[in-house]
Amino acid sequence: MIRKIAFFLALLSVVTSSLLAESIPNPCKLLSLQEVTKIMQIPMKEGRLKDSRKSYNGLSCTYYSIDQFGTTGNAKITIETTEDMKAYDHIFDSTKKMYKKEKYASEQALKRQQKSDSFIEFKDLGDDAFWNGTTLKVLYKDTYLSVYITGGFGLTAANSEELKKKSMEKKLGISKQIMRVILTRPIE
Repeated sequence: MIRKIAFFLALLSVVTSSLLAESIPNPCKLLSLQEVTKIMQIPMKEGRLKDSRKSYNGLSCTYYSIDQFGTTGNAKITIETTEDMKAYDHIFDSTKKMYKKEKYASEQALKRQQKSDSFIEFKDLGDDAFWNGTTLKVLYKDTYLSVYITGGFGLTAANSEELKKKSMEKKLGISKQIMRVILTRPIE
């Protein structure tokens, strides 16, 4: 009897989760496997959806590389809307307020760390966009989007500082390519 109840609760959780996920765009549907594989330039697996809205982290989709021991890289796309923020009693009541706070906090943190060259603003992506050294964050209408890339991509350099710089440039380039594709899709 306990197993039946546990199974029923698990099934109910999956159904509820999938229904909730429909209230905002599914980030796994904003970028195809072929597109992410072409941009990342390594074989990737189908994206995995994660619902973290209850912990104020939106919906995310992570594409994993197939080769876990060679040239690896992962791409994580996160999306959040004001409607969802209100539904989940988010600490911010709009994506615009959250975006502005994150942008300001990122810029100030990088200044304190004397890494202000890692903070880059973009006017050609969405309504406003910035790179904080690790993640591309974009405000597009009433939607907050981010792209986070991991991996070494087989890069080499003479020293660790040069390698960090090459890695950041590569990840930023990939993030921008992914975001440009996403912004051509119906997001609202």
